Amino acid sequence: MKRPALFSPAPLLCCALAAALGFGAGWLIHRARDSARHLTSSAGEGTDPPDQSDQFSPTKRPAGGKSQASSAATPDAKNNALAEALATSPRIERWLLLVVAAENATPDEMPGLLRLCVGDNAALRMVAARWAELNPAHMWQTLRGLTVGTETGPGRADASGFGLPSYDLAQLLFDSWTPRDPSAIIASLSAAKNFPGIDRLRMNALEALVKTDPESALRAMRDWESRRYIPRMDAVRAWAEKNPQYAAGVAAKIGATAGGREALTTIGKAWASSDPQAALAYAATLPTMQNRALAAGAMVEWAGRDAKAAAAYVTALPDATLRAGLAPFLVETWAKAAPQQALDWAQATLRGEARVTALGSIVGSMARQDVTRAAELVAGLDPGGSKNKAIGSLVEPWFQKDGAAPVAEWLLKLPEADAREAGFEKLGFQWLWNSGREGALKAAELAIGPHRDLVPGTFVAQVASNEARHDPEAAMKWVGQLPADRISQTRDRVLSEWMEARPEAAAQWVLNQPPGDTRRELITSATRNLAWNKTPGSAHQFFSQLQASERALARQTLDTMGVPDEKRLLLEAAFTGP
Repeated sequence: MKRPALFSPAPLLCCALAAALGFGAGWLIHRARDSARHLTSSAGEGTDPPDQSDQFSPTKRPAGGKSQASSAATPDAKNNALAEALATSPRIERWLLLVVAAENATPDEMPGLLRLCVGDNAALRMVAARWAELNPAHMWQTLRGLTVGTETGPGRADASGFGLPSYDLAQLLFDSWTPRDPSAIIASLSAAKNFPGIDRLRMNALEALVKTDPESALRAMRDWESRRYIPRMDAVRAWAEKNPQYAAGVAAKIGATAGGREALTTIGKAWASSDPQAALAYAATLPTMQNRALAAGAMVEWAGRDAKAAAAYVTALPDATLRAGLAPFLVETWAKAAPQQALDWAQATLRGEARVTALGSIVGSMARQDVTRAAELVAGLDPGGSKNKAIGSLVEPWFQKDGAAPVAEWLLKLPEADAREAGFEKLGFQWLWNSGREGALKAAELAIGPHRDLVPGTFVAQVASNEARHDPEAAMKWVGQLPADRISQTRDRVLSEWMEARPEAAAQWVLNQPPGDTRRELITSATRNLAWNKTPGSAHQFFSQLQASERALARQTLDTMGVPDEKRLLLEAAFTGP
């Protein structure tokens, strides 16, 4: 058996290597700091270094001249001397020189130092981060001053000479500054109206602010008029739970923007966790949009915890308008847990449009859990607006779950034509846009298939427009297979889509049709479309090839239309022009 060695060489080698690296790094840092001190003491007295193949690219010397950094980057003597040192130092020492320089630089020296890093993004970001830490207000004022009057934007370079777009530097600044001084961030971004990418900077700042200082974030949303952006509201809820009425007052001042409404809805949920009736009473004092947002959050939260208590409150309201406004939020949440109870309450308590809307909400919630049960409920409703609304709420979740075929089959069995139309109107959009080309072809087949007389005309029109955009000539052949009473109107739909996209080709197709009633109908339809077409040349080409009687028909068609005088003159010229 071989005796183990008393010592293994591997650990000793690792230790030796670590010691060497540590000594080397320490020596380099010491040398860099010595160089930095030397540059500070002798700035402006150095001579041109010899040309080196390993020169730092931003300061590479042109033949026979001084380094570009020395002459153009900054007039500051320290940075001039540093540029000379960077031009002749090994790569790792350059980085250490920049680190030491950034550590000791004043705010006024930072712009010149940043320009010395052009071409090295890691160094650029390191120096910019140090500037943002050292004096963020100074950095922001510098960036603003360098971009006034420019047309730069996010992702584009500007005239700063910093090597990064102003927006990127500003974003780096605000990422560092926002957690440290929210009030300064709000003041700075409020004053900068024309800075490149200002809206995006504000959105990113809001996302950071709302996590640490929700109240400041909401006030910033008001000051910046952020109408479309909605930050995450988790921290807003935690803040609102401490004093919900105060929080609601802050959020209400944002106005009826998307972010303001979302904040009120979140605050309504927080308030309802302790006192839902107080939340709803306060909501009633707000303008309509803010009222609806706060009440929605409160009612959804309350109904989720105790739907029967929430329903009793709504039932007891003396104002039918208030009942109607709160009912959709109540029943939509209630239906997720107890759809039949929500349905019974809606049918017993609500009337008119409020009942229609409530039934639609209940069916939508039910369909996401049990499509079969939802379909049975809808089929059993009395004919009319409530049933039609409920059908519309059923179709989309059913389509998403099972596709178009079972939905279409169920709709065709409905005895009421208006109910079928309501369902197919919703189904058509999903079928034609979310099923690919194969789904669109199946929709077209249904319109000319065995049940074509039951398919609503509005659905046929949807299919016609879609087929015309894909292949208008094939769509015209498909139109010929429709029931006779639908051909003319549907053909007009196809021709209109065709002339919108390719007027010359569509007009030529009409001209190629044989004489007869169909050709005359097509000429009338084409004339209507050409009357609003932006290309008069298309009208001239078309009218010049018509027979005399057909020209008279076209003129008669124009006479029945409210075409503006200027457009009418162009069309008249198309009749008589060369």
